[in-house]
Amino acid sequence: MEEIQWKEPPTARSQNYPSGRYVAIANALRKRPEKWAVVSADTAGNLAVYIRQGKVKGFAPAGSFEAVSRVNAGYADRKTMRFTVYARFVG
Repeated sequence: MEEIQWKEPPTARSQNYPSGRYVAIANALRKRPEKWAVVSADTAGNLAVYIRQGKVKGFAPAGSFEAVSRVNAGYADRKTMRFTVYARFVG
């Protein structure tokens, strides 16, 4: 049997995922409500979830943006999948 590791989890990320590099995109989307735009063309698919939850700096509060991710072509397995993430400001 594997030995249990007793330790505290690391602190949760704040609303800085990932370090505010998407703030300019969020601001541009606010100026054109309901218009979709590419947030990232090569990223993990969970970025769309974080945007919808308002956990990405610039995209708060939760629910003010819609976001979806689409698998990029050319990935053979789930471990290497990369996504294009689209978002729009809905207010």
